[in-house]
Amino acid sequence: MKVSVLVPSEEYRAYAGARTRYGRLAPSFARLGIDPLLEDVANFMPDRAQCDVLLISKCHDARSLVAASAVSERGKLVGVDLFDDYFSQSADSRLARFRNWLRQLLPICDFALCSTPAMAKIASTYRTDLPIHVVNDPAEDIPFGDLSSTLAAKLTRALDERKIRLAWFGVGDNPYFKVGLGDLAAYGGILGSLRRSDMDVEMTILTNARALNANGLALIGQLPVRTTVLEWTEQQEREALYNAFACFLPVNAQGFSRAKSLNRAVTALSAGCQVLSAGYPLYEPFGDFLYRDPVSLLSDLYRHQMRLSPGTVGRFQRAVEVLASAASEAVSLS
Repeated sequence: MKVSVLVPSEEYRAYAGARTRYGRLAPSFARLGIDPLLEDVANFMPDRAQCDVLLISKCHDARSLVAASAVSERGKLVGVDLFDDYFSQSADSRLARFRNWLRQLLPICDFALCSTPAMAKIASTYRTDLPIHVVNDPAEDIPFGDLSSTLAAKLTRALDERKIRLAWFGVGDNPYFKVGLGDLAAYGGILGSLRRSDMDVEMTILTNARALNANGLALIGQLPVRTTVLEWTEQQEREALYNAFACFLPVNAQGFSRAKSLNRAVTALSAGCQVLSAGYPLYEPFGDFLYRDPVSLLSDLYRHQMRLSPGTVGRFQRAVEVLASAASEAVSLS
């Protein structure tokens, strides 16, 4: 089965959404005879496309509506993959174009995919009879055999150095919502609590260049710990997580944030980092391995017994298999 995934640009292939969702699912899809091909909406020819299914991903303009209509008329299946909640803010006129786009697209669609149950609930308000399937963002292949030694080494290093190395990674801004670096600054008092312990604290921040303007740098400047700021790349993320003892992942409670996936927590835990998550409990499905306050994290650190530890790696592996397995998600979707 050939699936054309309509994307907004060639550059989109390198974005986290495309890499996490389609890149990580591709090998499992191949084993099931499903061939997804990411295609730039600007170059897509709907009257000639050799696909069995058209899946629209983040193409919020008239070109995707034309493509969906033309492909549907040829008897092919049409679906939409919804990642971000730009659709539930009915009082926000800035987002009217997204709401209008979705209202025009869904009558053409045979199905919708969503990255979270929260996003699926939002989509169902636009068309109650639409088949909707939740595809959890899959984790990368995790070397569970090495994770125990990684966790033990990080704990030993933190105790020997009396230093907590933190990391925060992600998109630092959004044109419509105060997220990213805004969340980090809003919950900065938690970092102050860590700093008031007898441990030294430092943080590495990885984010997009656009977020590092005067406002973004001012938000970072409010943090009560020493920070190193780097532009995000895959390599920088790997290095930062390799060096970090814990990741600080605060989440604000607005609708846009509540509809986000578990991906960042999975990525951090898979790299052998403890996770300190404040605010909205977005990552609660992995609650057994998370910290919600600095006191608990410090207490476990002093006891040499963290929630994600060599003794709990087996339980973490089982949780990943349920919540973030590429093989399971591909089978479920197929």
